[in-house]
Amino acid sequence: MIELKQFKVGPYNITYDFDFHKVYGIYASNPVITKEFLLKYAGINKSEGCYYNNQSVFDNKRYFDERVFIDCEYDYMDTLVTNHIATSINNRYGKILNVSRFEKYVKSLSIRSEGEYDVHYNFSKEGKALANTSLALSLYGDKIIYCPLENINNERRLNILEKDLADCKGAVIGINTLAKYHNVCDAIIILANNFHVILEKDKELIVIYRLNNEEIIAEQLGINNNILFRSIKSESLILTNTLTIEQIKKLNDNKIKMKKISVFDLEQYL
Repeated sequence: MIELKQFKVGPYNITYDFDFHKVYGIYASNPVITKEFLLKYAGINKSEGCYYNNQSVFDNKRYFDERVFIDCEYDYMDTLVTNHIATSINNRYGKILNVSRFEKYVKSLSIRSEGEYDVHYNFSKEGKALANTSLALSLYGDKIIYCPLENINNERRLNILEKDLADCKGAVIGINTLAKYHNVCDAIIILANNFHVILEKDKELIVIYRLNNEEIIAEQLGINNNILFRSIKSESLILTNTLTIEQIKKLNDNKIKMKKISVFDLEQYL
């Protein structure tokens, strides 16, 4: 069980108990904060307020034995010889690779086609992401993964990895592109410029566009309690979709433009 108790990352203090039946996405307006969150959550960087079984995760051997951290932008391998990869990963990180599973990914994702072989494999951006995400999914342990899908554009490959990432319950995934994860994450922790919020994937939201005197109108329409945040970027209000029929009628009567969006559409408003 991972607990955040006034967990400090960047300007945020977060309190939350993770549900190991869910896959979580971590999205920040500033990608540096996303990486900082994961490195602290993984116990690699010193942190305050992140606990595994009531013990700090930082430099915690028992925690390290249970979890796997993979940064999909990092060069973990220059070969696709699975026995060599398994030995290297075990020697460097003490982790065990499911060799047969990794080999299946190499074949089903056509990873070899995304690299040029000289003395070593030189992977394309997509090839590195495919290899590293396959590595993460083939290692034993609870997954902490940074940007597994951002550089993968092939739809067939995405479908395979989306399904398998979604099955990794308890995983925490650092993401830089929200829309890529609508089939993966059960909940998203959003770290915006001046607030943070945790939203379930099926949480419906409403955007109200370009209000003049928005505070006065919001008060008159009785929607202040529904406001999640004000988007300076798009000059709009983002509301939780708990409006009454009467409130919706008032919005329509005032010819105020609105539309429903999902959590994974929020990036353009943050």
